[in-house]
Amino acid sequence: MYGDKSRPQKKKIIGVNGREYERQDLEHLITKEQFLDLQAKGNSITAISKLIGFNQDVLRKLLKKEGWATRPRSDFPKSPIYNVDTNFLNGWTKENAWFYGWFLSDGSLDVKANHIKFHIHPTDIDVLEKIKEITKFEGSIVATHKKNGTTGRQLRICRKKLVEGLLDKGCPSFDKTNTYTYPTITLEYERHFLRGIFEGDGHIRSNRWDILEIVIASASYIFVRKLQERYLYFGINTSIKTHKAGGSGRKQDLYTAVTKSNLDALKMCWLMYEDVPNGLLMNRKYAKFIQYVREYYYKRNRRNKEVNAFIDKLLVELHLI
Repeated sequence: MYGDKSRPQKKKIIGVNGREYERQDLEHLITKEQFLDLQAKGNSITAISKLIGFNQDVLRKLLKKEGWATRPRSDFPKSPIYNVDTNFLNGWTKENAWFYGWFLSDGSLDVKANHIKFHIHPTDIDVLEKIKEITKFEGSIVATHKKNGTTGRQLRICRKKLVEGLLDKGCPSFDKTNTYTYPTITLEYERHFLRGIFEGDGHIRSNRWDILEIVIASASYIFVRKLQERYLYFGINTSIKTHKAGGSGRKQDLYTAVTKSNLDALKMCWLMYEDVPNGLLMNRKYAKFIQYVREYYYKRNRRNKEVNAFIDKLLVELHLI
């Protein structure tokens, strides 16, 4: 714990005009000894502010007023520059189509700082490892910890050319979550993009009647409408559901595209997973699809001839028999 919590949060100060006022007691947040020790170990003001849970700009002002010596930013070592394929987002490929789907669903962009960030649950770290591999990024995947005790895994790539590549593909420069649209993408690579979208923002489950169902969520209605249109092009029927703000603490409306039948869900999976190159997929969701196909004839009592035929095809194509 930092600071001397026996001290009050505020202390009384006499201003230059002779008036008394209250100011945050810096020693309550962090003692001078603790501050100097952290700084001597190479921690920046930004890093120290995160450790004590206090706004860094206000902290800088308090440090100046208290007269505590701070190291100039130039004294701190610069962050290493890691190699990455800066041409990765040029044009369309199987790899960058999948990457872009993942980015729209689960990534963030800072145009001013020129960085791209992915943050996912530790269970699905395989996705970040694959993104590192296809982008030839030599940086690290880092663990993150929130105050509520949850943890995550984060991959952050800083390159202006890659940020520009995302913008060229149609990614909004701000408020991506609510405003992103369906990209103009070559048909050859579209299914890889759709797989990235599903893996980032989709859910695959077998309901109580053991019917496979896929749900894909987005805060952008324009995107979901176009998504439904593209699925229909591939012979896959979906319905759109609106989930009003307020439910589960949501601050805005949420829209979901939901498969209408068992056959539609199986067709969607096959669209995404047929002949996937170099394991370019999320292990966990792919495993759920494979498990359903394997167990279909063991678990289902009510069967549809059309679904049966499609399952038989999948068992052969996926080398499950």
